[in-house]
Amino acid sequence: MIKGLIFCLILTTSAFASDFITGEGRFYAQDEDSIQFIKGQLLHNAFRDVLNKDLKAQGLNGKSFWEIFDQKFEEHFDETKEQLKTKYKIVEGEEVDSKVKAKYTKELRAKRAAIKIKYPSIGRAIRSYAIKTITRSPKYPKSRYLSLQAKVDRKFLNKIYFRFIKSNEGRKYSSLIISPKLTLTNLTWNELGVEVQNDLTEVIYGHWTKWYKANLGEFFGEVKVIEGDFLVEITPPTPKEEEKNTDEELEVELTEKKNVPLGSALVLNINIKLTKDEERVLLKKRKISVVGDGILINQATQQVLGHFDLPKQSHIFSTDKVDELGSNMASWIYRMPLMEFGKLKKSLSNNITSSKMAYLKVEGIATVQDLFTLNKILEEKGVASQVVAKTKVYNGSEALIVIYFQGSYDQLELTVKGIINLNIKDNLALTLLGG
Repeated sequence: MIKGLIFCLILTTSAFASDFITGEGRFYAQDEDSIQFIKGQLLHNAFRDVLNKDLKAQGLNGKSFWEIFDQKFEEHFDETKEQLKTKYKIVEGEEVDSKVKAKYTKELRAKRAAIKIKYPSIGRAIRSYAIKTITRSPKYPKSRYLSLQAKVDRKFLNKIYFRFIKSNEGRKYSSLIISPKLTLTNLTWNELGVEVQNDLTEVIYGHWTKWYKANLGEFFGEVKVIEGDFLVEITPPTPKEEEKNTDEELEVELTEKKNVPLGSALVLNINIKLTKDEERVLLKKRKISVVGDGILINQATQQVLGHFDLPKQSHIFSTDKVDELGSNMASWIYRMPLMEFGKLKKSLSNNITSSKMAYLKVEGIATVQDLFTLNKILEEKGVASQVVAKTKVYNGSEALIVIYFQGSYDQLELTVKGIINLNIKDNLALTLLGG
């Protein structure tokens, strides 16, 4: 039996932030806005600021959450928007009288603001708050500002967070970001048959984009290229916070719609290294070798969906005709990873249809070896659920482990509970988040 091991489910116990968090809200008012309306908007924006800070403190992905949240709200608001269009007889593509359009725009703004502060009752994630200041800009009187301090009901916030994140399981991704990086050793771009780098890379990246659209387009809303290293920010968690009980239940309804774009993307990092091995001036030949690798990452969860290595290949090119050299070089580099690209389709299919996710918060860590041991045991004991455990955040005494699994959450819960009976380490505290 593990001494001092605590197992608590976020679904049956609550965790409150023990300290007040400062939040700020800004709102640009209109002449017709009442004081009560303005205050409501300021509070909503300040609460959102507080909740975002708390999500970051837990090491959770606030950016993806709010993107999905806003997307869900727009879906929810569509019905009201259509009702207003019907009321003012507005038809897409047809000219609208300026006075009618002004009335429509005014009412649309008011209804959007009024509905959003109630959707989906995110104010309930604020346990208590105290307003510090409410001001207006001397230079721009319509610009209002509010600051407050608030305590977060972490149980309610985490339920909302995981409900929204999980609502996107089984849907295609918003986009694929191809993030390539080409480096040269003992080579110049002129020696590759082009005057500048873009003359070569635009051709290669353009063909990769077309390939993905043609072969894996069903998984992505769009495919785009961002050159260089694409990094995903990880925010370490704050020290352990006080946990208390509450019986408050979440009342959020999410409309299930297949193939609605995620508020996140997949990132494909590709590294290609080109080296000139030999220059045969008299024969007008140049030997060039290429090696590389790639990794496909879910930007929202930071889950590695696939990776590959491109073994070293060498080729001797004729330098007699510069135009042909550039064209041949582009074709060679473009074709190198295509086979590996194709292998990623299975990973995407499996992840999009059956992969689920939960988080395990670990406290009381003595050494990093504790994490390695815990991850290994989670995967061994969770083999029936095909558990994959990855350390997402580690700050010395605490960690956040992301668990990918298949099957029911109840089975995963039993797996984690079973760890209580194993002698891993004294004074570890585990909190399972999500479900």
